[in-house]
Amino acid sequence: MITVNSYKPLEQAIKDGEKTVKVEDPKFLVACVVAEKCEGMTGRIKSFLDLLLNRQSRDANGYSELYYPILSAKGRVFRIRLNISLCANALKVMDILRQYGAGLQVCRNEEGALTGEMQIIQ
Repeated sequence: MITVNSYKPLEQAIKDGEKTVKVEDPKFLVACVVAEKCEGMTGRIKSFLDLLLNRQSRDANGYSELYYPILSAKGRVFRIRLNISLCANALKVMDILRQYGAGLQVCRNEEGALTGEMQIIQ
């Protein structure tokens, strides 16, 4: 299993036929989760942007959907908040996945926290 924390290593892992990768950068991991949820369709990113814009106007019903629990290397769970920058990163991840005809499956533990491990589906 190799570690990827940005676009180029992810792209190289897909080219090399890797099936499992580890993501240690929490923000890149959240971008990958959003890309997974959008299933590679860039138009679906709008639902995440709508949540962000509604939250800014203090009218958010999906408030909990803006936070992603991540399991740290020490076994503690912390949360990363989705923001517009991470949505833009997710679009770049989706572009790479579409270019190579691949998909992602981000692994979670029993409590639903992201473990940092991802399966590349080709």
